[in-house]
Amino acid sequence: MTVVSLPLNSITRNKLKSLYKLDNYHGVLQVIEDYICIILATVLSETCFFSIVNLNVIYKLVMYVIALVVIGSRMRALAELLHQSTHQTLAKSKWLNFLLGSVFSGYLVFQSWTGYRYSHCKKHHGHFGDANNDPDYVELQNAGLYSTSDNEKLD
Repeated sequence: MTVVSLPLNSITRNKLKSLYKLDNYHGVLQVIEDYICIILATVLSETCFFSIVNLNVIYKLVMYVIALVVIGSRMRALAELLHQSTHQTLAKSKWLNFLLGSVFSGYLVFQSWTGYRYSHCKKHHGHFGDANNDPDYVELQNAGLYSTSDNEKLD
């Protein structure tokens, strides 16, 4: 696999550097945002479903489906926070990275921080694109999305 590097002038490089400075509060804010969305979606759905006011069943079902989509998307966002923390890019502090990635996000999506870090950083990135050793690639092959013989995407 060939990686192409594009030349960047010093102005562009400096602008990009300012965008990926690590701190210890953005990760916390991201976790709080996801929790608030999940809680609000749950409360609104439950309020509509068990409302004293006689609401139309269709309205209740629509609210329930909307809540499911919101909660599902925020759970996926929590998994992304786990991903960022295993790359040590969620927070500047290593222990905060671990805490946010395990207790406050990873466990809620049924993934351990150490297991995900080993699978993703060591196995996936260590063998990226290897048809036999990259666990993500092997999973795509097992799902029938890629052919094992010619490594071309199947239709």
